[in-house]
Amino acid sequence: MKLALGIFDGVHIGHCKVIERAHRVLTLHPHPTTAAHLLTTLAERKALINNLDVLKYTPALGKLSPEEFVRDILVKKFRPESVFVGEDYAFGYNRTGNTALLKALGQKYGFSVEVVPEVIIKGKPVRSSLIRHLLSKGNIEDAAALLGRDYSVSGSVVRGKGVGRELGFPTVNLHTDENKLIPAPGVYAGHIIVNNTYHPCAINIGERRIGHNAHIELEAYILNFSADVYGKRVTLFFEKFLRTPKQFKNHKALAAQIKKDVQRIEKIFS
Repeated sequence: MKLALGIFDGVHIGHCKVIERAHRVLTLHPHPTTAAHLLTTLAERKALINNLDVLKYTPALGKLSPEEFVRDILVKKFRPESVFVGEDYAFGYNRTGNTALLKALGQKYGFSVEVVPEVIIKGKPVRSSLIRHLLSKGNIEDAAALLGRDYSVSGSVVRGKGVGRELGFPTVNLHTDENKLIPAPGVYAGHIIVNNTYHPCAINIGERRIGHNAHIELEAYILNFSADVYGKRVTLFFEKFLRTPKQFKNHKALAAQIKKDVQRIEKIFS
């Protein structure tokens, strides 16, 4: 069996070069770095990767030495003939195992190892950390180029404050997975999948302070749409950054700006 190893958060174009070489793919969940904001949830990785095996990450697993991980997990449970990894692959306690050690252990335990070269875009290797940085700056178009697709966020529609409806632009408010990375605050042009249909929308990401904590609010105004979707599961696709957040003197000024945003989006998708 040919086995690809990695977290593969984002399943970006570099990951795909590793994944396409293998019969099966082994990932870890939850993410070993508990504070990590994920580009892809486990459900999203399962949808994007065929034949995905999920190894539950536990403190005990994290304490295994590189050789213990190979001997007790990789060889005993999966019995690979060939293993494929990216250049920055690390494994074992405190990530002390690297690709050179993996090759040496492969010779000892009877499997070959191929290190797949990184994909270089604009002089930089494509990595999940770079994509997270781009999204944190609102640079979704460059992030999409590295992902090989538009960045998306899924969630359940919950009731908001109703301000958008009062202004004539009713929005759907999303409750997302806790560790999912949300792009930088601002207004975006994008699309939404709701009730298995695809619609253009204006996406707003706001930040509200509650004491010392920042709470991210994610909502979308769906163009030419009026159905009740409370409780539905929807997916937002971010396609173009329009503007940074603004403060408005009153609701009239806010409504005027939203109208301008919607008109821009109509032109973008016309």
